[in-house]
Order: sequence, then structure tokens, then C-alpha cells
Amino acid sequence: MKKIFLPAFLLVCLTVAAQKKPVTHDVYDGWKSLGEKLISSDGQYAVYAINPQEGDGELIIQQMISQEKTTVPRGYGSIITEDSRFVVFKIKPVFQDTRQAKIKKKKADDMPKDSIGIIELGKAGMVKMARVKSFKTPEKGFGWVAYQMEKPLPDTSKKSKKAAIDTAKTNVDLLMKLADSILRKSVNAANTGKLTNEEVIKAVNKAAKEIIKKGKDEISAGEALPNDAEGDDSPGSGAAGEGTDLVVRRLSDGKEITFKLVGDYVFDKKGSRLLVETTKAAKDSNSIAYVMIYNLATEKTDTIMRGLNDGKNFSFDEEGNQLAFVAERDSSTKALQKFYKLWYYTNFSDSAKMIADKNTVGMKLGSTISENGAVKFSKDGKKLFFGTTAIMAPKDTTLVDFELARLDIWHYNDDYLQPMQLKNLKNELNRSYMAVIKPGDDKMVQLGDEDAENITLVDEGNAGWVLAESNKGNRIELQWAGRTKTTAYAISTLNARRILIATNNIANFTPSPSGKYVYWYQPETKNYFTWNASTGVIKNTSDKIKEPLFDIENDVPDYPRAAGFIGWTANDQYMLINDVFDIWQVDPNGYEQPKNLTNGYGKKNKTEFNYVKLDPEKRFIDADENILLRSQDKTSKYGGFYTKTVNEAGDPLLLTSGPFSYGAPVKAKKQTGIWYSVPISVKTNCIFQQI
Repeated sequence: MKKIFLPAFLLVCLTVAAQKKPVTHDVYDGWKSLGEKLISSDGQYAVYAINPQEGDGELIIQQMISQEKTTVPRGYGSIITEDSRFVVFKIKPVFQDTRQAKIKKKKADDMPKDSIGIIELGKAGMVKMARVKSFKTPEKGFGWVAYQMEKPLPDTSKKSKKAAIDTAKTNVDLLMKLADSILRKSVNAANTGKLTNEEVIKAVNKAAKEIIKKGKDEISAGEALPNDAEGDDSPGSGAAGEGTDLVVRRLSDGKEITFKLVGDYVFDKKGSRLLVETTKAAKDSNSIAYVMIYNLATEKTDTIMRGLNDGKNFSFDEEGNQLAFVAERDSSTKALQKFYKLWYYTNFSDSAKMIADKNTVGMKLGSTISENGAVKFSKDGKKLFFGTTAIMAPKDTTLVDFELARLDIWHYNDDYLQPMQLKNLKNELNRSYMAVIKPGDDKMVQLGDEDAENITLVDEGNAGWVLAESNKGNRIELQWAGRTKTTAYAISTLNARRILIATNNIANFTPSPSGKYVYWYQPETKNYFTWNASTGVIKNTSDKIKEPLFDIENDVPDYPRAAGFIGWTANDQYMLINDVFDIWQVDPNGYEQPKNLTNGYGKKNKTEFNYVKLDPEKRFIDADENILLRSQDKTSKYGGFYTKTVNEAGDPLLLTSGPFSYGAPVKAKKQTGIWYSVPISVKTNCIFQQI
């Protein structure tokens, strides 16, 4: 038996080895990954994308209970409407078509374009529109989608008519040469006595009639040719800034309305209004641009501004009752200097009004409203944040570019090396500094500056101060240290008064959700610190924790990174931080003893825990909340999920574990069920399971 078994075993092994496919570029080009993942608000449907390394991916819409799937080839960028009724997504062109277009170096307008698809969940069929540039839906509303079309394709019929005329002209030239030849032969024949004069005249008249008839037939092909013989007036061939059609579609019945020459469009968060900005028509010098508000409920349009040259950074407040944007409307198209102004509109106004410009009280001398700075209302709508920038000197048009000598000069005390300066030049020219104004006031407050260039809003802008950070004066050491030291301030939104928080620190500063503290991890001491906004006191909040709060496996010549910061409990009462394995509850004032919420379970079982944030809009953790933790067993490398109640020490409860690398969980808004993705194989990629 042994003699027979051994050759058979070797034969099987050799056969299997012979069948192994060599790993080439083609093999790993086909490896797939899980892309976007969405769950409908009612928890009934999941939408996810499966993408190869190279080639065409697919979008899958899956019913969670029945596991029934709908596959959309090349779908991506999907959203599920808030009412869980529709999926809207884009569809890429075929990969090979795009690849060939790139190889042929086609212009951007001639490249294959995306389409948009709309599927009603639970029903068959798909609505599809070709050549769509972008689409938007309300962030917290439903029932509508707006999609903007690409430039229309050129009218090839005009070119064909021009080609017909060219052909006709060529044919007429040939006919004229033929007629000339006939006449010459006829005259020569008459001179030799072969034809009588009457026969020559008859032959010439006959040839002339044929020539005239054929010439008319050829030219008639181009009779409808317009004045634009060169085809340069074709649709969509205008200036780059000319807008395109915007289609607003009501999803319930498919009713649509189209706005022409749209440059930008924005829904308010609740989906009650749509802002539409139009542009001038490139071929019509008398056309003007508009800013309009389309009321989705009444289907009526109100014009709030007309005659602008450019509008940017449109922003509604949380309730959709206020609107702000920057616009320039006073200069000519070719003006060397353009001054933008800040405009404000409410639902009770007839039109938008200017509330800030370069002459507004509080504007720094030599500065103006920035076209690149973000415009944003505070959460309560009482403050409006925007950007300012230095007024740039107009370009000297008397100088000829090719006659100018160009020289880059670097000094060893410059903030950045010369190549870095050139790399960042565009960003620096577009840099803006945050300012704030209260709607209705006639003065603004400048918050940011060259030594406070990075501003973070506190309590979503509701707080009376903002966090400012700057590395000015500490940038040279970036060349050898790989990082810069930061100085942090609290700046009042009322009068721009500064309070120093910390100076020349390598930490990253962050405000607490309610704005009571600023916190940071200090790499040198490997501890967490807080700055109390009401007292100005700085506390080391984690020095009583004896477990390492940093990556103990750090193997580079640098400070180890923090093990992790989870978040804050309600009203900024406690901080939740990670050590290598477990989770701690820490008093930001440093009075209470830190509490090990996971009871040392992680260290005991060599299991690492990380908090899973299921609601991206939630800014804090409730004191008695049952949170979800993603785990990894450092010994077996198994992944899993646990739950743990905040504010009480105890072992976490295991939900699931296995030899998997689990995908990020998602939670339906109207259900308690939490779904996570489990990798199955390279082919099927994953399935969704519920915990």
C-alpha cells in the first residue's frame, strides 16, 4: 500500500503545482476592492461598489433581507435619498474607450463623458441620462435631484454642408475644365473642316446646358449654409466660463425643469430651495448673468441679483433662511484688478445686498474680500465667516514677457526652500484669512492674519472665540526636523482680542465640541493636555495613567504617535482616550482619577480596541451610550466587534470575531441594526452581515 500510495501522492502534488497560475501584472490588475458603502435610512438596502485595480467596476444595490442584488456596470458616486426611495449615481464611460481617447490625446471636451442613473428601490428599470457633468441632492431633504449637463456636442451638420460646398466647387472646376476641352476640340475640328459652323454651335450649346445643370445640382447641397462658414459658431464653442443646462428633476413623477447657462447650483440642507447662478452667453454681448432662488415647493423662481460678472462660494445657513456669497459685478471682463464683495440675502428680502467690501469698517488696510475664502454661517446662523486677502498690484501690461529676465533668488533665512516656495506659489497667492461679520452689522472683525493663518471654528461657529494656529517663525527647521513648531491662540469673534494658549509646540491643537477646552497630545511627554477656555489653566490630564498611551512598536527615529483619541462625552464632561489595548475615561480638569472603561480586558487578552463612529454628524458620546468597538487580536490577528457602555468600568461584550479584516460598519438612521462587511474571496469581495 505504501509503495502504491506514495507515487500517487507525488503525482497529485505535481499536477496541482503544474496547474498553479504564475503571478503576473494581469493577475493583480484583476484584484478587486470594496469601494463606497451606503445603507438606506430604513435599513432595507445597501449600496456598494466593487472596483478592480484596472478596468470597469460595478455598483451593487442589495436588499438586506432577501439578499437580492441589482448590478450597475461602471456605477459610482452613489447617494441614497433620505426617504430611502431612490439611488442616484454616476456611470463611467467604458474603461477602454477612455484609455484610447487618452492615447489619442483628445481634448477634454472630446473625451468620453459620464452618465447619470436613477433607480427606484424595489422596482425594476433605470432612468439614465448621458453626458452629465455633476449632480446634487439635498443633504437632509429628499424628492429632488439636480444634474448639470456637459457642453452639447458640436453640430456636425454644418461641417457636412461645408464639405458639400467644397465638393461642389471642386466638381464645378472639373466641369469648367471639361467644357474648355470640348470647346477647344470643337474649334480645332471646325478649323480642319471636319464640322460645319452650325454643328460646332450646336455642340457648344449642349455642353453649356449640361455644365449649368450639373453645377446647380452640386451647389444646391450647400444652399442652407449660414454665415458661419467655418463652423466656429457651433453650440458649446463659447468661452470656457459659459454655463451649461441644469435639469431639476422631481423624483416622484419625473417632472423636470431646465435652466440655461448655469455656472453653479446649490441646494439648501433641507431641500426646500435651490440656488442657481447663470453666466453670460459667450456669443451675446447683451446677455447678463443672474442669481436665482428656485422654490421647490411652489416651483417659482425669484431673481436676487442680476448683472454680475462672477459669483462664488454660495452658502445657506442651517435652516435655509439665509444665503451668503461673494460676487464681482463692477469691472469689465478684461480688467486687471477685480474686487469681490460679500453679499447677503434672506427669505424676507427682495434681493441680495452687499454687506462687506474693501471699504468696510474693520477691513485691514490694503485688503479686500477674497474670492477663494470659504463662506460659512455659524450653526445658529448668527455669525457669517468669510475670507479676506491682500490686494494684488495689477499686472504691468507695458512689459513684454519674452523680453523680461527671470531670476529666482533664495536666502538661507527664507521660511521655505526655493523649490518649495515655487511649489506653493499658487496656494500662497490664493491664501485668504478668516473674518467674521454679524448679519445686520456695518462692521467686520478680522480674525486670521499672517501670524494666525489657520483658523478652526469652535462649537460649529457658535462660540465667542475661534482657535488660531501658526508656524510662522518656525518654518526653517522643517528642512531638517521634518515638522514645525506651532503657536496657538484663542481669538475673540467680538473684537479679535487674542489669548495665548501655547507657543512653539509640536502638538496639534483641537477645540472640544462645546468649546470649553482646547486639547492636544504632547509627543515629548506622551500625555494629553487641556487648556480651560474659562480659566486659561493648562492641565496634564493623563499623567495618572500608567499604561503607555503611544505606539510601543514605533521603529523610526521620531516620537511615537498617540495610541488614539476617541472623543468627548456630552457637555465636554470627559475625554475618552486609548492606551495600547484599552479605553480610558479622563477628567479634562485633571481632578478625578482616570477610569479604565474596558477594565483591562484588552491588555489581558492582547486585544486592541478602537471606537466606531456610526453617526458622522454626532459630535459627542452620551454618558450612558452603548458604543461599538472594532477589535483586533494581536496574537491570532482575528478581527471582531464588541460593545461597551460608557461611564462604567467592565469587560466589553463580544459580538463577532473571525479571521477577517472587517469593513467599516454603517448604521441605518431609522433602525438600531448595525451592518458590517465581511470579506469572502477576491471574486465575491464581501457580504453584509448584521449585528
